[in-house]
Amino acid sequence: MTFEAAVRQQSIDVPLAALEFARSIAYPDLDIAHYQRKLDDLAHAAAKAIACYSDKAAQARALGVFLFQDQGFGGNAQDYGSPANSFMNEVIDQRRGLPITLSVLYVATGQRCHLPVYGVGMPGHFVAACKTPAGPLFVDAFNGGGEISTAECAQLVQSLARQKLEFEPAWLNESSSEETLARMLNNLRQAYVNRREWSLALKVVDQLQILHPARASHWRTRGLIHIQAGELGAALRALEQFLRRAPEAAEAEVIRNACCQIRSSIARLN
Repeated sequence: MTFEAAVRQQSIDVPLAALEFARSIAYPDLDIAHYQRKLDDLAHAAAKAIACYSDKAAQARALGVFLFQDQGFGGNAQDYGSPANSFMNEVIDQRRGLPITLSVLYVATGQRCHLPVYGVGMPGHFVAACKTPAGPLFVDAFNGGGEISTAECAQLVQSLARQKLEFEPAWLNESSSEETLARMLNNLRQAYVNRREWSLALKVVDQLQILHPARASHWRTRGLIHIQAGELGAALRALEQFLRRAPEAAEAEVIRNACCQIRSSIARLN
């Protein structure tokens, strides 16, 4: 399977799709079946560990204990910006990751244990949740896998924000598979940009364009990366594509001016 085939499925398997983009971007020899078996084995052990609990809430809490205490998974606070934190194979092997990749791990394991779990893409911090009769139970996979309340979710977002934000209930909505994968890829793209690894950042944009082929903004992102890499011809072609696809975009005039400047720079080089 390819990443494109994985994201065109009626029901997207997020860990599988994430492993596919890992193979496309940085691990060409990645044995995806091996990591699927590791997830299955992890879930089999988890099912035994939570079987003694009768209700979903208790099982969801026990799953957090199993993964983030017993199995040693946790947030990579010491090297948060490492690209490895965005690759599920590395998270499974190294037992360290970002809030989103650890939440994906929690959800993948919980779903294999028949728990009604899902991801929640709050601003600045991704968590997992489980549906219970009393309402959603939120789990902070990055910070030890413990339960957090709705109020604590809001406080967590506020603590990470650069300005005061009014709480919005939509912050706690379920994140779709596409939204989750896009967020994983955008995290990875930024990690590579921060390291000035332009060719790898562009490979991430390739995957984003597969995920959202009609989204014009990916052409703008591609063009800006090419500019940073000093690849002016490629930058111009990408930004012109953006303008053809989104001529009325809010930033269209800025991009037109950038294209003019790039043409002038290319002319001077010739």
